Amino acid sequence: ESLMERQRARIDAAQEAEKKKAEVEARKRNDCNVFCWLTSWGGDSSKKDENIEHEKDSKLSLITAMGDLNSNEELVYAVGVNPVEERITVTFRGSVTKNDFITDAKISFVKVPDPRDLNEGDLGIHSGFYEYLFVHPKRKQSKYAEIMDHILQLLDENPIRKSYKLYITGHSLGGAL
Repeated sequence: ESLMERQRARIDAAQEAEKKKAEVEARKRNDCNVFCWLTSWGGDSSKKDENIEHEKDSKLSLITAMGDLNSNEELVYAVGVNPVEERITVTFRGSVTKNDFITDAKISFVKVPDPRDLNEGDLGIHSGFYEYLFVHPKRKQSKYAEIMDHILQLLDENPIRKSYKLYITGHSLGGAL
């Protein structure tokens, strides 16, 4: 094997390694575009500006809040932002725990004022779903208020987000909420 052949083999090996590295990076980006919830899990508030700058250059969805600290007894949710689709998404977990199924079974209605303020009387809401989202005997703040705080923080952090659509989704119990 000549010196020229060995040198050519090294160059080919280096180019092949670089090509594989580029393919891995491209695969990571593609996987991320399919389903990329980079987790900040509440994040470090000192990195708030860094996260906003990252969002401007990013095509990634970002989970900005998770409500799962007491997942066996309370509502579990996530709040995410997607700058490419220009949307904020709130997603709720479906029925998993005994408490979730008890909530599902509370089928009586709670009368609440119509939020549209059309003077058409009260609305009837499934009492289990209402309690799960709006009432919690052990907490000062309802899950609804907690979630709204996260959404309002997202809007305050980046004024561009005020034009984003709000999506709310879930499965089973989470879909009802």
